[in-house]
Amino acid sequence: MSASEKDDAPVTSSRDIEPDRELFAETVTIARSRGELYAFWRDLTNVAPIVGPVVSIVPLDGDHARWTIEGPAGLRASWISVISEDRPGNTIFWQAMPGGDVENGGRIDFVDAGARGTILRMTMAFELSAKTGGRVAILHPGPLVRSHVRRILRSFKQMMEAREIATAARHRRLLNELPQQGGGHW
Repeated sequence: MSASEKDDAPVTSSRDIEPDRELFAETVTIARSRGELYAFWRDLTNVAPIVGPVVSIVPLDGDHARWTIEGPAGLRASWISVISEDRPGNTIFWQAMPGGDVENGGRIDFVDAGARGTILRMTMAFELSAKTGGRVAILHPGPLVRSHVRRILRSFKQMMEAREIATAARHRRLLNELPQQGGGHW
């Protein structure tokens, strides 16, 4: 490609763009309407069971929430996220506020797929905070973030289409951590 040609690839695979954080994008098609998926995702109390290993997501107001995650050996990290732009039924943009343990931001796009439902595309930028470094690296090592985003979308698809998340959990403690079927989220 010559210097005058612009790479028109998505930002996550472009050769021209060098992001300052790790950047991931994953897509899934879900057999539900855009409005239904958007409304479910916009209510963060619905999201915690899907996102895991989330200890808690505590809404602070309509656009801010404190996230706390736990990794191996009980190590925890937290941050406050803010919804920086909200296009109801279409896109949610978020960004971690400065000073948290994990710096992240991204967007979730809800795109109509006709009779197939909705295409959900999650793009996420991720960087470990300098103040936590190795401690947070144990929680979410960079190479595992992409597979974690895939798992989030797969769980979301299962929850929205089958109204449950399939699991191989054999221990009661693990089963109890899953979202309850028939709960008040629908």
